[in-house]
Amino acid sequence: MARITDVSRIALVFGFAAAACGGSSQKGVKSQELSDQPPVQYEEGAKPAEPDKPPEPPNPPHLEFAEMTMFQGKTAVLKIHADGKTEMYDAKTKTLAPGPTVKTDGTFNFKDQDVARANPDGSIKQLPSGETLPVTVSADKVVNTSSGSEVGLQLAEDGKISQIGSPALPPAQAMHLEGATTPAQRKTALAIVGALFLAAKQAPPKK
Repeated sequence: MARITDVSRIALVFGFAAAACGGSSQKGVKSQELSDQPPVQYEEGAKPAEPDKPPEPPNPPHLEFAEMTMFQGKTAVLKIHADGKTEMYDAKTKTLAPGPTVKTDGTFNFKDQDVARANPDGSIKQLPSGETLPVTVSADKVVNTSSGSEVGLQLAEDGKISQIGSPALPPAQAMHLEGATTPAQRKTALAIVGALFLAAKQAPPKK
């Protein structure tokens, strides 16, 4: 079985891990660029679903796709296509590489296997286990609360993206989303970012 793994590596890109560990209160914390980081990795060997647990039932269609692109500075780091296919920045090749395909019911499919599902209530589950991941999507933000505080992204109507729980990026590295013209499309983009980049458990802040 395939599953999403190593998402914490991408969390480092936006400075999330530093914030979750108390980095936002430390001087000299530097947010890292997404283009400097390795891509999300998908691995074989996920634990199988519990024998007696039935498969997760499908959701009604609730995601709305369009040709959307997420930028960090001038670099396109995530593309979401109108057919649900995605592309993510590969730091090794410095190009966009194919990512999961997302269905309108919120199911993420990678290498012909369903690996996660974003639900209408804002929760995201890993498949096939059905485990609820520590990330929540709303109309204008996606956050991970496993560290005891919110760490994530806020998306404005004009496409500007600000960080929650971590230092602001320099203007040249600022993030923004292009192509999302409706609230449903913006929430779709946040759900995809949440499943791909924010689903890992974060360490509690250091005292």
